[in-house]
Amino acid sequence: MSSKLDMVALSSILDIGGEMRCRFFPRLGEEDGGTMSASFQEKSTWIKLAAMVACMGLYFVIAVQMLTNGVRDFGAFGLIFMQMTVLMVVVLAAGHGVVAALGRQEAPDERDRLISCKANHRSSWVLAVGVCCGLAGLALSVDAVWVAHGLLLSLVLAEVLHDILRLVSFRRGV
Repeated sequence: MSSKLDMVALSSILDIGGEMRCRFFPRLGEEDGGTMSASFQEKSTWIKLAAMVACMGLYFVIAVQMLTNGVRDFGAFGLIFMQMTVLMVVVLAAGHGVVAALGRQEAPDERDRLISCKANHRSSWVLAVGVCCGLAGLALSVDAVWVAHGLLLSLVLAEVLHDILRLVSFRRGV
């Protein structure tokens, strides 16, 4: 691959819609003449990734502002976290509703389960490192609200990495 940005490859990776030309990943779509459509699981992963990044990203922006302003009450953070969680559920439900209405929903097959398993295996180290850092923070008497947010951040980053790895595997194959 050249050092320049390949726009065909980028559009193939980012396109979650209907039919697309499979030039960058030629193995996918050999069965139907070089075109392919994203599976329901792939579209679902895109929706989950976008909702997670948007809602949890907004939560962490607000939380960092609160932490730098000296707020240490878990109740204040809990209220904002619940609001962002509800927002994420609404976005997920709306996104999946649109995708289900526009296309057919198929059950996950063996390939989908293998992709998810491999992505889970490859992303779990982020959560493990976050938990170890959280334990070290508690041992060093770091404020509990910082430790809790570090643990939450490691969980969110592990899920984001999991979704990214799934999307790459959907495009490149297992």
